[in-house]
Amino acid sequence: MCCDRVTFLSKFSITMNTSCCVVILLMFTNIVIVLGGAEPSECENKPSEKHCIVEYSSRYRVRHTPRWHEHFRNILEVEVVAVAEDNESPYRQQMSDICTDPPSFHEIKKAVDTLKNRKSPGADKITAEMLKVDSARTANMLYPLFKQIWITEHFPEEWKEGLLVKVPKKGDKSNCNNWRGITLLSIVSKVMTRVILTRLSASVDKTLREHQAGFRKSRSCVDHINALRIIIEQCSEWQSDLYLLFVDFEKAFDTVRWSALWKALERKGIPMKIINLIRALYDNSSCRVLHSGKLSDPIKLRAGVRQGCLLSPTLFIILLDEVLRKATESQKGIKWGSDQLKDLDYADDICLLATTLQDLTCTANAVQDEAQKTGLRVNAQKTVAMRVVTPNREQIKIGDKQVVDVPNFCYLGSVLTPTGGTDDDVDGRIKKAKGAFAQLTPIWRSNIISRDLKLRIFVSNVKSVLLYGCETWKVTKSISTKLQVCVNKHLRQILRVFWPDTISNEDLWKETRQEPINKEILRRKWSWIGHCLRRPEGNIAKMALDWNPPQGRRRKGRPATTWRRSILSDLNAVGISWDEAKERAQDRNVWRRTVEALCSSWS
Repeated sequence: MCCDRVTFLSKFSITMNTSCCVVILLMFTNIVIVLGGAEPSECENKPSEKHCIVEYSSRYRVRHTPRWHEHFRNILEVEVVAVAEDNESPYRQQMSDICTDPPSFHEIKKAVDTLKNRKSPGADKITAEMLKVDSARTANMLYPLFKQIWITEHFPEEWKEGLLVKVPKKGDKSNCNNWRGITLLSIVSKVMTRVILTRLSASVDKTLREHQAGFRKSRSCVDHINALRIIIEQCSEWQSDLYLLFVDFEKAFDTVRWSALWKALERKGIPMKIINLIRALYDNSSCRVLHSGKLSDPIKLRAGVRQGCLLSPTLFIILLDEVLRKATESQKGIKWGSDQLKDLDYADDICLLATTLQDLTCTANAVQDEAQKTGLRVNAQKTVAMRVVTPNREQIKIGDKQVVDVPNFCYLGSVLTPTGGTDDDVDGRIKKAKGAFAQLTPIWRSNIISRDLKLRIFVSNVKSVLLYGCETWKVTKSISTKLQVCVNKHLRQILRVFWPDTISNEDLWKETRQEPINKEILRRKWSWIGHCLRRPEGNIAKMALDWNPPQGRRRKGRPATTWRRSILSDLNAVGISWDEAKERAQDRNVWRRTVEALCSSWS
């Protein structure tokens, strides 16, 4: 058995080296997973009950495809409850400048070229690579079909049926609720939806609130993480009350009511031709659960956006934008320039902000009321609150359910605390990086995989985990030391340098072509700040860089080190003021030289 594993790893290692040397990375990711020893998550040995999936015996697994069918049918075949909706909305936008003519040859060809490779096909087994071999010929073949679909507003039935595959979430894998369904759709249908999305995206983006950063160009998780961290730090320093509520929606993408979605699109000003095409794609749509190579009976879809469809993210945030716009219109948040900031949103990850408990409770209940009209349900059990500075410990309620207070919260992958500190986040990142490194132990121990390839895997699979969100960290000496120790330890293991053999840190970095971790964080932080400073006025991430609470006073004594003070300290080291940095950031070439100067000043 051991010899077979060695032979197996040797063959895969040779394939990895060959793939990377000739820059053919088609199977690179899959090979890393195989060599890393990762195995698909399986269910535990539990009896099949209400939410249980399978039973196990010592020799074989009893398949329960019908149980999966029942589980996803209960989610997707929901009863559509009629609710009273306004025929007219005060938020109706002017008609967007969106073309409603049938797709042109060039639009179809461009849509084919932008398809992502290595994506699982639908039931027709047609892959993106097949269509992209000769995109011009493909576009020429699809043109008459797309034109007919556009005119008749009728899609092929094969495009409406997807294959639903299961992806595990956190928690007990024998519980169906801890699995997420992802739908595999026809790749050809994605060419059509790409054409529609291209026409929609630019016009729709202009109508969305700045608060929403999910699925939008030139926005990222780091924007909201840093904005919220600065808000917490400044409120903590100025002893200004702040209440945060992290809202969780129960199966958000699967419960959206279609009637509410069509009305939201209409109120956005999207042409009826586009809306009718999207409705035609959803009408009579279905999916089959794929489990152990077997397909379940069809499940008729009655609600939710189709996960796997290119249009789904945009459709979802259009609806959620309307929900939050209505819910927060008459509510109070925190003072934000000449306006108020009441929420930060990244897709369905929503954080509500307020300076009083009453204001936060009112906003939370307003969000719940508006969300229910669209089919979205606030999950009170997973919705949590965090308080900054305030001594008020009265319970927050959504409806008649109490919300749990937490001492910290993982927001968009980064841990936030009531003081805004980064120690907890860094400790969590180090643990995750160690876990990622340990999972790839067979790669580090291999005598066949080249050192250069090992280092590339380390940077892409381990270091990226370690430094996620580092742009938002205030890097103290102790934090820098912990991070550097973690990296150095892993690099020594890759080079097989064990006691009593030694190597200095400088030689280690030179041998592995790595720069000190503090310098790398500095480079990433200031590159992101440059992008932030070039954004238009009114951008939340940009405004957060200069934000202070309108009231409050500092504690006596030396002010604490904050993220803002850390960047001002970096600028002082090279003799640049904050106002001068803002001017330099407008020119990308000048800013690159400034970033290099900041990194060179590090010692």
